[in-house]
Amino acid sequence: MNLILTVVLTTAVFVCQPKVKKQVDDSALAQVVHQNRAAIRACYMRTLKREPSLKIGKLVTTLEIEKSGRVSSVSFGEAARYDVDLGRCLSENIKSWTFPPSSADYQFRFPIVLSAN
Repeated sequence: MNLILTVVLTTAVFVCQPKVKKQVDDSALAQVVHQNRAAIRACYMRTLKREPSLKIGKLVTTLEIEKSGRVSSVSFGEAARYDVDLGRCLSENIKSWTFPPSSADYQFRFPIVLSAN
């Protein structure tokens, strides 16, 4: 079985302080996600072994990131229709990632496209 994993990044959105200028470079955010793609793939593969017919497609991921770069919250769009174990695995892994620090907490949203052939 071939696993196709595509991570498409969107711009970081700063929250909490409307006058704070964007201080985190998109390429730095992309690098963190790219460095951790293996963890995303491992979660999906583990889930597919248990449930080979699982079809998810696009999983919109929203992260709340503290000033320090620590991920404080992970959520997935339309989470109710996704596999609970996959969501738990992804959340646990993503919460261990460290993003670039900033002068304010910020939100980062990106879709993960999961497909197994």
